Amino acid sequence: MSDEKEDSYQDIVTEQKIHFDRLYEKNTGTPNAVASETYKHKNLRYQKIADIFPNSGNFSIYEVGYGLGHFYEYIKKSFDLDRITYSGSELVEKYYNHCTEIFNPTGEFELRNILENPLSEKYDYVIMSGVFHQIGDTAKEPWEEYMYALLKRSYESSTRGIAFNFLSHPVDYEIEGNYYAHTSDVMDFANKHLSRFFELKRDYPLFEVTMIVYRTEYIVGKYPDGEFQKYI
Repeated sequence: MSDEKEDSYQDIVTEQKIHFDRLYEKNTGTPNAVASETYKHKNLRYQKIADIFPNSGNFSIYEVGYGLGHFYEYIKKSFDLDRITYSGSELVEKYYNHCTEIFNPTGEFELRNILENPLSEKYDYVIMSGVFHQIGDTAKEPWEEYMYALLKRSYESSTRGIAFNFLSHPVDYEIEGNYYAHTSDVMDFANKHLSRFFELKRDYPLFEVTMIVYRTEYIVGKYPDGEFQKYI
């Protein structure tokens, strides 16, 4: 990553920290503290993200942008935690302080920018929910470069795949400060730079898409028959 790119991303990271610091101070104790309308919205998003997880066996999760730990709370209620090793990172110190106070030592929460400080180990699944929704005052082009860099780094840090969501066209109206992607652009990026093995979920009421991208190696292992291997 070039110094120029790093400087550009650092500007975005700084702006994100300021933006979410303000949200936390203004909306403490509500979903709006992490820019989410209601817990029903959040849980629906989590349900779609969690479709990447297997029905049996142990696995590890790394969450980029854990906010106030709501996804961690969701998996505690929805899964057998004996099967799951959870950890995650966050840019916003107030979120980090909240989660380390409330959840530790049960969960492992880091204050970390994975673009600046890459993960030293890999996880089965890297997930991001709501990370790309709030663009703030950042221009669209640098935001997309930042988003794609974060997706690449997350994919590199996974052994089975990544799951994330984003606001997408078409929408009834656009809210200032939100980022609305074109689904076809994100698909093209995934196909060229990550993996051709992905699925899209747009079977729920919110104006967004959940995307799951599987590691090629993981798909190879799932379809060992020679009839399928010739396509991979």
